[in-house]
Amino acid sequence: MKLFAGLSVAVVMLAAATVTQAAPITTKCPDTTASSSVRVFTVTLEGNTATCLLFGEGNLTGNPSNGDDFLSSNTDYFLVDKSDNTEGSVDGALGGGPFTGALTGSFTIDPAAWVGNDSLAFAIKSGGTQQTNDWAVFGLPWGTLSGQWAILGPRNNISHALLYGREGNVTNGGGNGGTNGGGNGGDPGNGGTNGGNGGGNGGNVPEPASMSLLGLGLAGAAVLRRRK
Repeated sequence: MKLFAGLSVAVVMLAAATVTQAAPITTKCPDTTASSSVRVFTVTLEGNTATCLLFGEGNLTGNPSNGDDFLSSNTDYFLVDKSDNTEGSVDGALGGGPFTGALTGSFTIDPAAWVGNDSLAFAIKSGGTQQTNDWAVFGLPWGTLSGQWAILGPRNNISHALLYGREGNVTNGGGNGGTNGGGNGGDPGNGGTNGGNGGGNGGNVPEPASMSLLGLGLAGAAVLRRRK
């Protein structure tokens, strides 16, 4: 019991230390300095790094056939949720905010949005199109559930935010187990469904005499334990 309690405390302390040491990491999109004529978007994650996937001028609608340059050029992505309507595959997956009339805010992601997807992308659309870089799309590390966003440069508040997803390919997990009582097969990858195959036939079954010796050994150990 003491060993179990000690291990539990160590695990909790390690988890707490990991969270404490997880410094915020900010990603700029585009990766340049904001100015009076150059708008820059940022996403900050705790202990993880987002990726600037794409930025540009115009609008992000969530519809590739109606003014969404990101979906038009990244056909493997689809709309998961949009802050200003009920469209998308998981309505309500994107939370936080504010997503209108602000230059900074937060975002949260419902864990259900990750189900079946190997990638999610968070997008910010500014409210003005007078300057360069009206929007930016950030790739998120797998499992991200929250973060902070900001718009730097020309003072145009956020218009709306979007969450895009990309379905995971169904792939087999790790290698097969061994032939004689091998271990379990591998887990499926992110977004995958099929794990590896399990082990083969079990090891040789002990002979009756071996089983008897094993039983005697266990009984002897029990007697010694009582005497102590």
